[in-house]
Amino acid sequence: MAKKYKYFFGLDKHKKNQMFNNFALGLVVTLGLCHLVELILFDHASGGLILMRAMQYAGMAFVISIPRLMHKTWRFDVPPSISICIILYSVCSLILGDGLDLNGRIAWWDELVLMETGLLLPLILLWQIHVAMHLWSEYIRLHKCIIANIIVFFSVGMGACWEVIEYFYFTLFDPEYITTNPVYADAMTDILLLLFCASLIAIYGLVRHNALVERFRPQPAPMNP
Repeated sequence: MAKKYKYFFGLDKHKKNQMFNNFALGLVVTLGLCHLVELILFDHASGGLILMRAMQYAGMAFVISIPRLMHKTWRFDVPPSISICIILYSVCSLILGDGLDLNGRIAWWDELVLMETGLLLPLILLWQIHVAMHLWSEYIRLHKCIIANIIVFFSVGMGACWEVIEYFYFTLFDPEYITTNPVYADAMTDILLLLFCASLIAIYGLVRHNALVERFRPQPAPMNP
């Protein structure tokens, strides 16, 4: 036990983040495959639902792989706070929400996952803007108010695009849901919740702008020998 303890905590920050992301990626892929097998063999779900779930798991696996891709491409690490938020979202949304059906069992679970999305997307965007301003400082110089507006409009726009995708999904594969559920009211509630979360991150970016310029500055990851 002592050797394992020393082995993990004796590593540098990049190696720890890499091990954490590898574990999360394996967890999502494994549980995603188990969930798809359950839908096919036991629940006899429709082809549309199986395809939608497969796309969700594939998308989340790609998102979790982004830190490794960024390290290989630009040689710097994603902040641990963002990596942890990505993992929490994948666990709450895909594993607990879809896999264990907490979305159907707990009335407010979907709103909880949406709030995580609403905070995670603008946080990633805020970090990316500061990274871009540092890497291409000769070409990109944005005032903090412009950054705040980009965060709000882009985040809400992404939420609106997802609501459109959901609408067409239910139209094609589950038309009864549209007739029995107020999808327009639900869509507006989701967009307003995303607007609220994005506004919080934008205000945080305004207040902490000078500190974030240094905090989100990319730290070069150690080169492989």
